[in-house]
Amino acid sequence: MKIYALRRRTYSESGVHVIAEEKLSAVLPKVDHLINILPESEATVGFVNRRRLALLKRGGARFYNIGRGPTVDQNALMEALESGQLDAAYLDVMDPEPLPASPQLWRTKNCYITPHTGGGRSDQDDAIVAHFLDNLAAFEANETDGMANRIV
Repeated sequence: MKIYALRRRTYSESGVHVIAEEKLSAVLPKVDHLINILPESEATVGFVNRRRLALLKRGGARFYNIGRGPTVDQNALMEALESGQLDAAYLDVMDPEPLPASPQLWRTKNCYITPHTGGGRSDQDDAIVAHFLDNLAAFEANETDGMANRIV
């Protein structure tokens, strides 16, 4: 496996090919998995955009967002998934959060949404179980409109 990392400062890292942003367009067509861990800033909003997604291997690349939601152009991401340009997307963060029940992102093919658990927190497991149990109770009472983060 060859691992590339984009950094502002391109110092060496054992086992990782660190590249500058101007080399990104040359590297994207080579990747099978693109993992976004960008923080949100003026420079990173919309960083994963239509042009960059179009450079990925058609139908072979997968995208993961565990950074910040606004760093991804979600409309471009949905288009890449629907057209088959991108094989799949796994999103732990979106914009906005929590993601309302109505956005198209929930219904986009091969788009998998997780409940923002990638960062971890001390009560994460208890919070996930409580969230599930609340939704289960609503489901059993046939009150599905009251379910949080319902996937349609």
